[in-house]
Amino acid sequence: MVANGIITKINEGEPTRWVNSLVYKRKQNGRLRLCLDPKDLNTAILREHHAIPTLEEILPKLHKAKFFSIVDAKCGYWNVVLDEESSYLATFNSPFGRYRFKRMPFGLNMSQDIFQAKIDQTFEGCRGVVGIADDIVISGTTEEEHDQNLRSMMSRCQDTGLRLNPDKCHIKQEKIKFYGLICGPEGIQPDPDKVSALKQMAPPTNSKELQTFLGLATYMAPFIPNLSHHTASLRQLLKKESKFAWDASQQDVFDRIKNLISEEVTLTYFDPEKETVLQVDASTKGLGATLLQEDKPVAFASKALTDVESRYANIERELLAVVYGCEKFHTYLYGRSFTVQSDHKPLESIHLKHLTSAPPRLQRMLLRLQPYSLTIKYRQGADMEIVDALSRLSPRETEPISDMDVQIHEICPQFSSGILQEIRVASATDTELKELNDVVYNGWPTNIKQVPEILKPYWTFRDEITTEDGIAMKGQRIIIPHSMQSMILTKLHAGHQGSEKTKLRARTSVYWRGMNSDIEKSCKSCNTCQEMQNSQPKEPLIQTEIPPGPWHTIGTDLFYLDGAEYLLVADYYSKYQFVREVPKGKSSSRTIANLTKEIFSEQGVPKIVRSDNGPHFEGQAYKEFAKQYDFQHTTSSPHYPRSNGFIESQVKTTKKTMKKARATNTDPLMALLCLRATPINSTLPSPAELLFGRPIQDNLPKKIPKGKTTEEVTSRLLQRQATQKYYHDRNTKPLQPLKPGQSINIQDPRSYIITKPGGGEIRRNRTQIRERPQDPMEQAYQQPCEKTLDNPETPFPKSTQESHQYTTRSGRIVVPPTRLDM
Repeated sequence: MVANGIITKINEGEPTRWVNSLVYKRKQNGRLRLCLDPKDLNTAILREHHAIPTLEEILPKLHKAKFFSIVDAKCGYWNVVLDEESSYLATFNSPFGRYRFKRMPFGLNMSQDIFQAKIDQTFEGCRGVVGIADDIVISGTTEEEHDQNLRSMMSRCQDTGLRLNPDKCHIKQEKIKFYGLICGPEGIQPDPDKVSALKQMAPPTNSKELQTFLGLATYMAPFIPNLSHHTASLRQLLKKESKFAWDASQQDVFDRIKNLISEEVTLTYFDPEKETVLQVDASTKGLGATLLQEDKPVAFASKALTDVESRYANIERELLAVVYGCEKFHTYLYGRSFTVQSDHKPLESIHLKHLTSAPPRLQRMLLRLQPYSLTIKYRQGADMEIVDALSRLSPRETEPISDMDVQIHEICPQFSSGILQEIRVASATDTELKELNDVVYNGWPTNIKQVPEILKPYWTFRDEITTEDGIAMKGQRIIIPHSMQSMILTKLHAGHQGSEKTKLRARTSVYWRGMNSDIEKSCKSCNTCQEMQNSQPKEPLIQTEIPPGPWHTIGTDLFYLDGAEYLLVADYYSKYQFVREVPKGKSSSRTIANLTKEIFSEQGVPKIVRSDNGPHFEGQAYKEFAKQYDFQHTTSSPHYPRSNGFIESQVKTTKKTMKKARATNTDPLMALLCLRATPINSTLPSPAELLFGRPIQDNLPKKIPKGKTTEEVTSRLLQRQATQKYYHDRNTKPLQPLKPGQSINIQDPRSYIITKPGGGEIRRNRTQIRERPQDPMEQAYQQPCEKTLDNPETPFPKSTQESHQYTTRSGRIVVPPTRLDM
């Protein structure tokens, strides 16, 4: 090894950080193989991972090949040179001193990864060349192609320095032995040496020997579809609770297996260009899968069910078979479109549904199928004999498929284990659920006519029904037995929610036939809910009858804005509104009546006045006002403003208009004017025009047209003015205009000083004084006496005329007050 440059001696006294042990292994040819024992070193090595190709990846590359060669890399790992740093890590002790490997030794945890990477790099791009570890296969569809591929491989070996072992090279063969398989043009067969070893085995005398036999038999499983039929009874002897007892029945099975192994079965190579079919089936004992191309078997696989898996519902077992087949043949199926054939028709539909509509365990299985591009099709079991046998006669493999078992406690966390136990016990005695569980476990019939009458309502969603530890489930919801439905209803309505909310809550966890109807009845019969339920929903809009004309029907209401109270009166016909501010501190029924009177005095009295039931409109003063002015006063429904929706809308619009005006420091009255002058819509004029019969001038320049009525009224007004002037001017004459500086005379007017009853004096012209008639029964009072003033600007002079006596209608003499000096 030193001479070949495999190892080199380390100088005496030279320090090394690592020193490993050395072990020896005897080869098949009797020679020794020197291996490193780097147990401690492996824990410190940062491993470089490289994917090792599998037989499933290699064998499909041999399809269509007619000629084969296989060569062996001599001392494979020693073809990889170590750098100096790595070489010192591979130091070992020997009786002859310390040595270090210059080539990669056997025993390092990364040796296989690095060597496989070197092999892949060496033969990258070489047609017809594949290799696993130190075995390299060269193939060709013709002799010329094979030879060309072989020369290309040899050239690569020369370029990279890869040495081959001539003793293990088999060139241009029709069949070769490759990793325990015989590969030829027809397909793949088992290694005759291993078949012979199986046939020559003696009957086992203990469970360990039986395990060895079944292990070799499992090697033959890909070639013998119904091998598990005979191994089923032998597997029973391996159970912990079983005592090993070999009798005649086991010996018969043992002999039959040997005979089956003697029958040669050839598997075809997988061809990526051909259509691929995966046939699957499940029984209560196991799963079976067959990979087919052109109806020829590519590979067989089968698996025995665990105790937990054997209790799955039928649809769960069938879908589990699909998962098992896809993952078992992942190398062939991943990234390709293929068809899955199953004799369980519901799989066709459940595979197409959303994951949320499937039961939890099926959800997990469907998630495992997401990476595959598959189409599930139904095929009768009679047409899939091989896979049916595989499922019913599965081998010893009973490991559960990982991450598939989901406990029901995780599905329904809102139910305690005690309630679940009650449901389980009640389900066992419920006639309907007992029959349902049996059908789910054994599988639904293919026709609804074959379904028992009591279970026909479940037919439409049969693919959603499963069982879990004696409890029937619809998707993620527990199917409640009849005897417990009343108790579950009480729990569902514990929050006293409405029927719709209660149904939504129920749909998250429970189900029974007629559940929605039962929930509605339960909610309607709940006295607490009836007493505290919301008001009735809004009724359809009842529109107010349009009045026959303007100011026929008005609405009135009060509103507050910025601390002030306002009265709003609006016309139903024209939508014109009047706004009056209510004096502070005087908000009463009488004040509101007086403000309304002011508006009526300008616009007239309407026929109908509508308001709410506020105290201002229900007060006695407002009632007297309605009676006095003779209008009909109607009120809206108490606590229901929508019944007087028009005036409520007017209040909202008016308040918003005034608020915006004040926010922008503009005149609120001008804003209301603009509101009244704005057309109601594109087909109706403004409220002012509807009420007054004419447009009004606002802050916009506009030309207001004159109508025929306006011209007629103008003509009549001019005629009236002329008449008035005629009668006025009959006893008049025009006076000459006065000139500045001209001397004039002033006619003495007669003025009177009048004492008011409450005290105080005023002066009035005689034309402004009229005698007041007195009621005969009224107590006489003194009228003020007149005194002529020569000049109003001078002090009152004493009268030189005789006093005049005044009498009342009854003849009583009125004595003038002495203080007037009359």
